[in-house]
Order: sequence, then structure tokens, then C-alpha cells
Amino acid sequence: MTTPIFTAARESLWDAIDNFSTLQSAFKSKWRFDTDIGHAFEQIDRAGIGDLPAIAVIPIDVQAQWALNVMMEFSDGYTIDIRAQKLSKCEELVEKVWKAIHQAANPLTPTVSYVRAATGHLPKAIGPIQRTAIDTKSVRCWQFKFNVGLRLRQDPFTA
Repeated sequence: MTTPIFTAARESLWDAIDNFSTLQSAFKSKWRFDTDIGHAFEQIDRAGIGDLPAIAVIPIDVQAQWALNVMMEFSDGYTIDIRAQKLSKCEELVEKVWKAIHQAANPLTPTVSYVRAATGHLPKAIGPIQRTAIDTKSVRCWQFKFNVGLRLRQDPFTA
């Protein structure tokens, strides 16, 4: 059985983050939303000093439209949520993550990023970036959130 296109797209973001050399040990906590959604949000809300810096990739809207007679085009949206105690650390991680999304690639195909290999396209958009000082249940920290859109195409009439 093939991997569903939305799963492949989400996993390509994690492949980029997990395999980008400057992010190898950058995050103490990663919230993937690949299991129980309630549990993941509880973990984020209870993030403590030992969990920072942290990152979450949160699925959001999917927009669909016909691209051709038999081709659907989807804009698959995600919110990237990065948290750290220091503002400069958060800024550094945000920049590294958006570079990872565009640049990180499998060593066997170094000219094709993980995202492009999974979706067939470069990321559609990154932004706007929101930065806020927030209080979790146990710590005050900086939170940067930005959206990324991935472009997917599929022919719904083929098996």
C-alpha cells in the first residue's frame, strides 16, 4: 500500500527537520502529531524548561481545486511552532527550520529536497511569522509560529 499524499507531505517536513545538519541536536522536544492529538497539545501546554527548545508541526487547512480536467491540486497547510527561552535562540531556529524545509535532502539525491521528493513541488509559502512571549504551565518562553504551504497534485480517478 502506498503512503497517502498528506502523510507523505507531513513526513517530508519532519525528514527535513530531522536530517538537516544544523538541526541534528537543536530540539529537546518534538511534537509530531502522529498519534493522539489531545496528548500532543497537552504536552505543548505543559512544556517546561527541560523541554526547550521545542518544535511542533501542526496540520492545519487543506485547500483543494481542480488544476486540470482530471487533476486535483491541494495546498496542504502546516503551522510550525518553535519555542525557546532566549529570543535569539528562537530566531536562529526559525531560520534554520525554513532553510531545512527548502534545502534538506536525502544524501542519495542531494539536489532534490525531502519536501520536493514527497510532493513534486517546492514549498508554496512560508509566513507570516508570529513571535510572542508566552506562559506555559511551568515556564515563560518565546514562541515563533509560521505557516508553510505544500503543493500536492493527485488524479482522483486513478487507482
